[in-house]
Amino acid sequence: MNEELGFFYDNIHGRISLEKLPVTFHPALKAVLSSPALDRLKRISQLGHTSLSYFSATHTRFSHALGTMLVMNKLFAHIKNRQGLPQEVFDEAATAFSEKHEKFRNSEDFIHCHLLLAAMYQDVGELPFHKK
Repeated sequence: MNEELGFFYDNIHGRISLEKLPVTFHPALKAVLSSPALDRLKRISQLGHTSLSYFSATHTRFSHALGTMLVMNKLFAHIKNRQGLPQEVFDEAATAFSEKHEKFRNSEDFIHCHLLLAAMYQDVGELPFHKK
């Protein structure tokens, strides 16, 4: 029986369904969402001091991380549909990682999931009110 990942609501992206992400990514996503590193982002404002002047400016780094992952998912689908990545990229990933990660059916799933994780963690090292 699969646990439902659920939805997040974001002021910028609206309702985000996590179930639409690749099934092979679900275990990693569950681990990421419960990680202390990502949980910390829920308390950091993405808009810095703007939230002190504009009360509705409540976008957090956590929301930003989810939105970045959503955009990465759309970008990967767009590139895949247009065959924008050369086959050599997938062949290299299959050669380098196939023995270590048997749960991935193919190198395309492996690359897709790693790009989603990179998108989620891209802001983890940021400090509160840090200028980008």
